[in-house]
Amino acid sequence: LERRGLVTGSDASKLDAHRAHLRSAFLDELSNSKVEYTLAGGDEYQSHFIASLRFPGQDTRGLAERLWHDRWVFVSYVARSDVLRVSFGPDNTEREVRLAARAIGAELAGATFEASDRLARASSALAATSPNR
Repeated sequence: LERRGLVTGSDASKLDAHRAHLRSAFLDELSNSKVEYTLAGGDEYQSHFIASLRFPGQDTRGLAERLWHDRWVFVSYVARSDVLRVSFGPDNTEREVRLAARAIGAELAGATFEASDRLARASSALAATSPNR
């Protein structure tokens, strides 16, 4: 992270800003996709690097499973609060988080994605498992 300029000594403000930007881009794209959602606990209780989402009338657990199996988008399902949890890491890009938001919109609408988007998600999934993380 230091080599990439996201952390300098004990100063992680650039990393925090990067992750906050990714979260904002994700939520903007999700809103642009016309997806009905709420932030669990409201925005004031959200971290700048995690989005905890509820989708009224949707099977949240099933959505999380379909996103991974069908669209290669990894999110967490939190059973005790029935939320979809999306985390934004230092290696994520704005393009990746926007693709993830579009994948959620497409999944809820029953639509499909282009092959090029699936390939982008595949490279993102590989990066997420990199030992350099």
